[in-house]
Amino acid sequence: MSEANRPVLVLLSGYSGSGKTSVIKELAKKYSYEFIITDQIRQSLIDQGQDPFDEKGSGLTRKIRTDLIAKTDKSNLVIEGNFDQQGILELKAQMAKTYKVFAVFLKADEDILESRVQKRQPESGMYQGDIEGLRQTLKRDWDWDSYDLVLDTSKLSPVEVAKRIVEKVNY
Repeated sequence: MSEANRPVLVLLSGYSGSGKTSVIKELAKKYSYEFIITDQIRQSLIDQGQDPFDEKGSGLTRKIRTDLIAKTDKSNLVIEGNFDQQGILELKAQMAKTYKVFAVFLKADEDILESRVQKRQPESGMYQGDIEGLRQTLKRDWDWDSYDLVLDTSKLSPVEVAKRIVEKVNY
């Protein structure tokens, strides 16, 4: 299948509080993207007594993510999760024949991220990061070249972010 005929797979990464879940919901509502939220998978593993961050759990999370992608009806899809360089390269390689894969990272000013994390309402069945986890993630050395688009959401609404993603994907 030529790239022009392949559906789009957006790998949406970002800091806690950057707006990933809100953007996914906007992409689904306005642009009819199917979506997978890995924080729901992570919470499910935690609820089952598994540690999603150990070697066995990480492998299981990857397998679940890959299985879910394979089961979609090949419509445009967005997966929310913190994909590091290795995760992006793996998914791009796995899905390149089926999807036009596009990696996005959302960030914002640290004080804005902290404010958003503190204000958000708990969502049932959803793993949600906390301030300490955010601070640890902010210290991490990210390879920005692994992403096709890096957006600062400090002054952007989820509607504006979703629009920019779709514009970039459809360039």
